[in-house]
Amino acid sequence: MKRDPLYRSKCSAKNFWKEYRIFDDRIELDTFFKTITIPFDEVEGAEVAQSYAEGVRLQLRGGKLGLKLDWADLHEHVVLDKSTGVFRHLAFTPDDPEAFRAALEGRSNGSEKRKTTRDDAGHRRTSRYSPQFHACRSSLMRVRVY
Repeated sequence: MKRDPLYRSKCSAKNFWKEYRIFDDRIELDTFFKTITIPFDEVEGAEVAQSYAEGVRLQLRGGKLGLKLDWADLHEHVVLDKSTGVFRHLAFTPDDPEAFRAALEGRSNGSEKRKTTRDDAGHRRTSRYSPQFHACRSSLMRVRVY
């Protein structure tokens, strides 16, 4: 029996008329070729990127590959961090990125405790890591090598 999703993103031109859904145990992201299914135990965190530069920064952090599923560069979008797979960062544009992140955060209160903090730029960050970890990581990323 197929259950109704907790959140369903509306189709629009900015997401190539694709649908993104949150269920009790997984996230489903439609693409042109197939539906990507991500179990919640593989989700490390989700952040909302307001701009192109912020989206690129979120996708390149940690030296892991990222994948954009739609017009994520041109609109406010969600960057989803995964623990497995070739592409560890997925960028996509639901109709309301904050509502998608809130629904994901509300669902993820189950097995693993995640924390919502704000980074230096004031953006919300949902993560299982402590604020001290993020502060240390962001200060390390500001170090330049000449």
